[in-house]
Amino acid sequence: MFYYPVDDNIKLKLLEKHHGKELYDLIENNRSYLEHWLEFAKVLNSTSDCERFIVKALNKFSQGFEVHMGIWVEHTLVGAICIINIDKNCKKAELGYYLGEQYQGKGYVTKSLKSVINSLFNERKLNRLEIRCAAENTKSINIAEKLGFSLEGKLEKAEMYNGRFHDLMIYGLIEKNY
Repeated sequence: MFYYPVDDNIKLKLLEKHHGKELYDLIENNRSYLEHWLEFAKVLNSTSDCERFIVKALNKFSQGFEVHMGIWVEHTLVGAICIINIDKNCKKAELGYYLGEQYQGKGYVTKSLKSVINSLFNERKLNRLEIRCAAENTKSINIAEKLGFSLEGKLEKAEMYNGRFHDLMIYGLIEKNY
């Protein structure tokens, strides 16, 4: 099992099939909040849906394309960090993240992302990381900026959720600037 301690309370673990119930509970307890930003929150409607999602993510992990890690505080799954669109040739990847609403504002994502970024730059030798988020998602934008990512552009009406198009902000971080 992939396990990464962030600090004394926060641990990152590779999401595995047996975490399906915990992931479902996190999504179900925060569905109205998460659905606003994340389309997958609308389709993961059971433990078995979450288990299938995790199995697909593990398949992509085994191919080197994605990593989906749960954020655990003590023994509670509070959110996740995803490393997606991993491009080994260009040495870049994209980061995604979410937390249950009641766990926000405690630094869990920021601390976890700092650890992940350090690992990706120092151990995996990536050159570039991106965060893409909705222009209205000020919490996600604040995290990107706090971590030193720079706004590189806006893709107009590039994402569809909740029945309408949204602008997508692209933030980048280059290893030499970190």
